[in-house]
Formats: sequence, C-alpha cells, structure tokens
Amino acid sequence: MKIRLDPRTVAGLVLPKGKPEDFAWDADLENFGLRLRRRRDGGVQRTWVTQYRANGHTRRCSIGSADNVTPAQARDAARKILAKVELGADPQLEREEKRRQASRTFRAVVETYLAAKQAELRPASYRVTRLYLTGGYFKPLHAMPITAVRRSDVASCIRGIACKRSASTAAAARRALSAFFAWAIADGLLGDGANPVDGSHRPANPQSRDHVLTDSELVAVWNACSDGEDFSRVVRLLILLGSRRQEVGGMRWSELDFDGGTWCLPKERS
Repeated sequence: MKIRLDPRTVAGLVLPKGKPEDFAWDADLENFGLRLRRRRDGGVQRTWVTQYRANGHTRRCSIGSADNVTPAQARDAARKILAKVELGADPQLEREEKRRQASRTFRAVVETYLAAKQAELRPASYRVTRLYLTGGYFKPLHAMPITAVRRSDVASCIRGIACKRSASTAAAARRALSAFFAWAIADGLLGDGANPVDGSHRPANPQSRDHVLTDSELVAVWNACSDGEDFSRVVRLLILLGSRRQEVGGMRWSELDFDGGTWCLPKERS
C-alpha cells in the first residue's frame, strides 16, 4: 500500500485484524514507510522505516517511533540514509556492528582473554593476571565497550591504584592491562584502534634495597622455621642453596638424583 504519509493519513492507519505486521509505503519518497506491528498487549507499535538493497541483500533501517518523530522528520532521516546507500554504504550493517561492539564490554572480553591464556600462563601468573583484570583495580572499565576505553580512562585507574596501593602494584597492573589490549588488537577486537595503555604514565618502580643478611640474621630465620612444614623446608633450602624462591618452591621429583646426591634445575625454570 502506497499513500502520502502525513500526520492525517498516519493517524488513520490501522493494522488489519489477525495480521501481526503491515507496512504503509510513502507515495512521495521511494523505500520510506511506516511499519505497524502488533504488541503482546494487543496495541499497535508504529515505527518509521526505510528499506534498501546492499551487497545483494534487502535491508531495513528503523528511524524512530511515529509517536515521537513526525512524518517530515522521518522523511528527512530516510533521505540521509538512502543517500549513504547511494554512496556505497550499508547503514543497517554499520548499526549492527556498533551494537556488536557495544556488547563487547571490557569485562566480557577479559573472560575470553583469560580462557585463551590459561594454558599459556603459569598458575601463579594466571591468578595474578585474573586478579588485576577482574578485581577492583580496573573496575571503572568493566562495563565499558572495549572500543570505548581511552588513554585517559586507563590513566585514571593507574593513578587510583598507585594512590590506594603502591607504585609497584600500579606498574604491574599496567603491564597486565597492556598485554590484554595487545591481545585484543591481535584478535581484531579493537578494529584500527591503538592500545590505550600506550603513552599513559608509567609508575616508577621503587628502587630495590641492597641488604645482605648477616649470619646472625640467617640463624634467626632458620630457627624461626618450624620442623616438618613445607614452607619452612623451602626457606631453609633457600638459605642453603641461594636459589630463587620459585626454583625451590617448584622443585620436582624428576629433578632430583638421589644416587648422585644432586638437584638438576632445568633451564626452563632457572
């Protein structure tokens, strides 16, 4: 049905009984019309639409409710949409992509990232990464679409972490966030966007303290360890061997040669 869609004719349009949906197309502007759809409560929803073909498909764009948008306003909006189509654009596809991007919140993409990285990261590294990205450190970013996160948002979070916790914690959280966004870029989730962590202020790591434990201090630490406890055994082995805590804490039976009385530390853990 084609009629001139003006306030008088629109007010007189009704949806035929038993029909869930119908269209009234404008006689003055091709592919511009009004969609009437029956609601669950029995009422009729009236929506301005424009229809076009792009990439071999018929597409339909909603312009707005006839209760809020006048026929003249809707017709002007339809002309703009159809002009974009003439220039090779696909407005409805662009809208769908924007909705998809909006659904890709920071928190949702973080879960995908963690699932992908769980097999690659050591258990301790995975726990820390999860803590930084899903805990309260970057909570202001959680509900934001990942494409909407800006450098200023990152900088604000980093400053907050440094103030509430420490500069070293802020620096570690920043590294975890940067790695996440680098992965998102490689996975095509940011489009042509850049890593919002790049260029943000980098918290200064505190200077390491130089201190060598004296013999009396080592004795005090040794005596403070309880016999029979795994953590105490680890600490005493650290004193005896001078190894790193991760190396001793991650010791495997396969690394020990009881016949030769040696411990072979593989290069992967050294």
